[in-house]
Amino acid sequence: MIPPVQSVGRRMATGAAWMVGFKLIERSIGLISTIVLARLLLPEDFGLVAMATSVIAVAELLQAFSFDVALIQNQEATREDYDSAWTLNILLAAGCAVFLAAAAYPMSVFYGDHRVESVIYCLALGLFAQGFENIGIVAFRKELTLHKDFWFLLAKKIVAFTITVSCALYMRNYWALIIGMVSSRFVGVGLSYLVHPYRPLLSLARASALVHFSKWLLITNALGVARSRTADIIVGHMAGAHALGLFTMSYEISNLPTTELSAPINRAVFPGYAALSSDTNALGHSVLRVMSMILLLTIPAAFGIAMVAESLVDALLGSKWTGAIPLIQVLAIFGLVSSFQSNLGFVFVAKRQARFITFWSIAMFLLQLPLVIIGVYLSGTTGAAVGLLASVVIPLPFVIRAVSRLVGLRAADWGAIAWRPVISAMIMGVVLWGWLSIASPGSNFSASSLFTLLSSISLGTVSYCLSVLALWILAGRPVGSESYLFERIGVLISRARGKLRD
Repeated sequence: MIPPVQSVGRRMATGAAWMVGFKLIERSIGLISTIVLARLLLPEDFGLVAMATSVIAVAELLQAFSFDVALIQNQEATREDYDSAWTLNILLAAGCAVFLAAAAYPMSVFYGDHRVESVIYCLALGLFAQGFENIGIVAFRKELTLHKDFWFLLAKKIVAFTITVSCALYMRNYWALIIGMVSSRFVGVGLSYLVHPYRPLLSLARASALVHFSKWLLITNALGVARSRTADIIVGHMAGAHALGLFTMSYEISNLPTTELSAPINRAVFPGYAALSSDTNALGHSVLRVMSMILLLTIPAAFGIAMVAESLVDALLGSKWTGAIPLIQVLAIFGLVSSFQSNLGFVFVAKRQARFITFWSIAMFLLQLPLVIIGVYLSGTTGAAVGLLASVVIPLPFVIRAVSRLVGLRAADWGAIAWRPVISAMIMGVVLWGWLSIASPGSNFSASSLFTLLSSISLGTVSYCLSVLALWILAGRPVGSESYLFERIGVLISRARGKLRD
């Protein structure tokens, strides 16, 4: 039975709020971890780990069937479906581990660094362990009880953070990162059985049906991983560990406020898309509401981080990371466009149009590969960043058109959800430009980098929020992401007042 549209919408909004809340906490922990590790370790350490994780990502292509998506999409999934998915995950994880063991030495030769071999062996062990994670936790997303998913993911993140930072303080080398990554996978497996009572059994009864549904997702996920790691492999091979360390750190920092905000929303709303897939009109309205929220959050975040990149690197990472500044500025915009596109892909999956996503991913990969190679050849890591940006900007109009035709949207619908955050971000940019011209080093004021960073964030946030509020009122207070946020803020204030009275 398909849940009522209003009920699904409320649960999607609540689930998205939980996932965004988790991501904000997770990225706060991640940012603290990144700052500490960047101070304790060298760019070369991060680059070496990135070389190994690029190989791990390629191995994960073997298990990129996304059986969890198949279980969520299938509203009538049985225990046999869940058990079969769990068994397939174990078999695929074992296959990945064997592949990595065979590839460890050749990849160390490819990168010209013998340390890569031992790192790959360790990461392969963690990847194999992850295959045993309790498949029952998929129900958190399918049933839109995402507060449970929130606590599971947060607990795993806190444990991994504690282990990684503790090891870095003691070891002061790249092994701290490796131990943290491997321990996170083991901890995740253990926690998955603590937070959900489901106990899977070995079974392949529904393996054929799961593989049949997920075959296009396999190709799509494989291409997605290939796209996300192409730049790392090319930069690592052509420019070495130090350059790759700068590149990966820049990617991590620049994408914190964009893809990391959209990812939890995507995690929360896909089950809702699947539930509404038979009602094209309702699905179209749902897509607009979700995209409105993503744009409202990610547009100011991307432009803001690009503008404060210099003070951010100087204040948080230190002088040895100065080369990351231009990379952060370019990759912040890349993150914005990527976050916009990522949610659109779930619309096709919900409508059982996964084949389109596959062809779309192939086209984007074939576009990205030469752009990144040419970029690295012409301008090193900065050229690689520009190549990545171009690879997502060029196909964007075609993707929007395809989604619009699928769910019955018009160009005016997209414009209606985009103009307020775009204009507000432009106003914020003017405010930040004026402030940075006064507060940046070398000016008459010449504030410290940390003060400049914190004051810029405060000014940018206030100016953006006030601009959005003013434009929303001028537009007649339309129903959308702004009205939802103000409604939630009002609810929180009312609850706080109630507790004070009690």
